[in-house]
Amino acid sequence: MRVAPPLCVFALLAISSTCSYGGFDEGVAAYRAGNYQAAFKEWSVAAQQGDVDAQYNLGCLYLRGEGVAENGAWALEWLQRAADQGDLDASTWLLLSKPITEDPRKQFFSRKNSPTDKFRLTFVATLSDGNLHRRPCKTDASDGAEIESNLGLLYENGIAGFPQDDTQAAEWYRRASERDFADAQTRLAFLYAQGRGVEKNQVEAARLFRRAAEQGNAFAQHALGIMYATGSFGYNKDLVAAYVLVSSLDKLRKHDFVQPDRGEAVGKMQARRRNPQGLLWQRRKSMIRSTSCRQVRSTIARARLAYQPRDQRHRTPNDQQPE
Repeated sequence: MRVAPPLCVFALLAISSTCSYGGFDEGVAAYRAGNYQAAFKEWSVAAQQGDVDAQYNLGCLYLRGEGVAENGAWALEWLQRAADQGDLDASTWLLLSKPITEDPRKQFFSRKNSPTDKFRLTFVATLSDGNLHRRPCKTDASDGAEIESNLGLLYENGIAGFPQDDTQAAEWYRRASERDFADAQTRLAFLYAQGRGVEKNQVEAARLFRRAAEQGNAFAQHALGIMYATGSFGYNKDLVAAYVLVSSLDKLRKHDFVQPDRGEAVGKMQARRRNPQGLLWQRRKSMIRSTSCRQVRSTIARARLAYQPRDQRHRTPNDQQPE
């Protein structure tokens, strides 16, 4: 019996190591077709055989509850197995899934993580500096708009290592707005109203505020209420419409959206908007008790004042923009 030379054996091993395990490609096709249960079955087989890409995707399915009941323990198990094989996205998810301490940080950077070109449940965006922003276990279809809006927020505020850049913020808000993501539409509308990162355009600001308001965004509804109360941004003065729209202030108790502000007002503004017993909620209760147009107008004016940066509070009404 003829024995293959050692060199040929090494070549065969090298070739086999680059091949996908059985079931992985079938799982990809099933997932793209929206058949998550079939994808789960196929990736389960490949993951058991040691396919690192299948292990990562399988962990994401457990995490997202796609094709299988949501199970954090099994998600952690498969993502840990993938990370142990040097998977970058799995290692990143494990690092960010809990408060980062020194030991997990050292463990992450000590790994020899390597990216892959195989299909995986990871949202990838190219930033302005050319670097890739990866969000493990996220997809473009279901999570893309929220991630793009969050990127805009990071650029607008210059936090988490991102430079403060209103132009970049507007670009990411615009991408999310095109997917009808209400928070991004509202934030982009504020940028258009103020001329930050984009050319000042009250018409576009009003259009975006209305689109977001129609989806139930409380801040957009409040901004429209200001426009109706003051007859600005192309709207005719209508105190009844203003009252109805400004009544959406009660949603601030449950809404996580916080309009960024500049300077010393940031902390106080966030506290007011997140505290149900705070100043804005008191104004909401006083507005309910109002019975005359004069009282409605006064309440709207006070609510508007609370949303304006300090440097704009002493300008004339024609110079003020909704904040």
